[in-house]
Amino acid sequence: MRPFSYITVGKILKTLKDEGISISRATFYSMEKDGLFMTRKAARGWRVFTPDEAKIIIQLVKENYGIK
Repeated sequence: MRPFSYITVGKILKTLKDEGISISRATFYSMEKDGLFMTRKAARGWRVFTPDEAKIIIQLVKENYGIK
């Protein structure tokens, strides 16, 4: 994975997978669309997150799957 100064969807998905929760990008985007969390996009349309935002999203996904 390329290093960035921000957290990307790929990094969040990798973190979740390392913690035993494997979801696809489509599932991630579906959760976003359903309002589980909000994202912002960089100039080229990439979804980018601060480390704190990424932690919150990871926690929300875990809660959505019934994992605490």
